[in-house]
Amino acid sequence: MTLRSLALVSATLLLQGAGCDNLKWNWDLEWWKQPSRIVRPDRSRQPTQAEEPNPTPVSEVEEHDLDDQGVETTDSTPQTSTDLHSASARPFYHLHLLSGEEAQSKPNDGSHHRLRNIDARSCAKLLEMLYVPLGRSGNDAQTYLIFEERDEFDAAGKAAAMLDVQPGGKTAIAANTGASFEEGIGCFYQIIKQGAIVDRNLVDRCERRLAQAAQSSQLSDQKRWAAAVLNGRLLSEYRYDYAGARRYYDQARLVAKRDSTEPMTIDWWLADSLTQEGNIREANKVYKNLLETYAQRWPQSQIVTRSRSILDG
Repeated sequence: MTLRSLALVSATLLLQGAGCDNLKWNWDLEWWKQPSRIVRPDRSRQPTQAEEPNPTPVSEVEEHDLDDQGVETTDSTPQTSTDLHSASARPFYHLHLLSGEEAQSKPNDGSHHRLRNIDARSCAKLLEMLYVPLGRSGNDAQTYLIFEERDEFDAAGKAAAMLDVQPGGKTAIAANTGASFEEGIGCFYQIIKQGAIVDRNLVDRCERRLAQAAQSSQLSDQKRWAAAVLNGRLLSEYRYDYAGARRYYDQARLVAKRDSTEPMTIDWWLADSLTQEGNIREANKVYKNLLETYAQRWPQSQIVTRSRSILDG
């Protein structure tokens, strides 16, 4: 018997002795492939309720320390002219909205705003209709919006107090009174909290109150502008009435401050309503006009960035 035959016989006897039925063969057919690297989150330290993890911005810049105005500060390394146009050289402004116990534990300064009547998340949802942010994150107690333009950050911060209204809005209010704005905002909050199924009568009441506010001579131009814009969003999102939404945007344009970001917001939602209708040609005209009008002054605004992306895409 050759050595090869002897080896085969020995292997056979060993397998029989071990019991073939109990063996589990593990054939790795992909042994030649380099194993992929899986990065798992570090769970050694869990964030507290007050610490909401920052979402990674589109530019994927690293998170930096925030100064007293909620601005991400970069390091002190000298930057070239090329670096100044990179994502890491751009500031990010964090606008924190606080409600409940969180509102008592944070300062009420330029980047933190305490809300007394509405939860932070609901307020942020309305606020981002007026000032379009890079992103939103958080919970009911603490929500923050991220902006890349200081003018939008400042304007949104001032508007937060204006939107600090109790949800519901059931008070009977005469037409064209100053309180119609508060009731309209309160109705909108109630609509948001209802989720996917919304009471149609509530939508009708919300539109009436916001329409009264938009035409009220007793209100500031900012509130009239906000009421008209929010009514346009209401009709777009809950009625799919895009032509009706554009009529409210026309009203908002009459009282918008020319040197502010308010007209830019109107153009953004105007183009959106045309896009939703399928009128892409007219929508692209609005996007092009928007870039020609605002890109030089607010180049990092999300409205400008997204408009450019839409046209390029």
